[in-house]
Amino acid sequence: MAVTLFYFPDGPMQGDVDNISQVERILVQKFEPENVFGFSSPSAKLKEALNRQAPVLYVRLSDEPFEDLV
Repeated sequence: MAVTLFYFPDGPMQGDVDNISQVERILVQKFEPENVFGFSSPSAKLKEALNRQAPVLYVRLSDEPFEDLV
């Protein structure tokens, strides 16, 4: 299983976001307001999350742990 979490807080954030277990691979990244960049080809669901008011947590689950590594 693979889990992708993108967190868009409404301001600077203290602490980390990687204290999750029981998955083979996890990609977690926070995008504070001044550090959001343009995604080259976001999925429809990610586009929807990007257009919402922060804070937003985008979650994607997959049964292919290496799908983005090829």
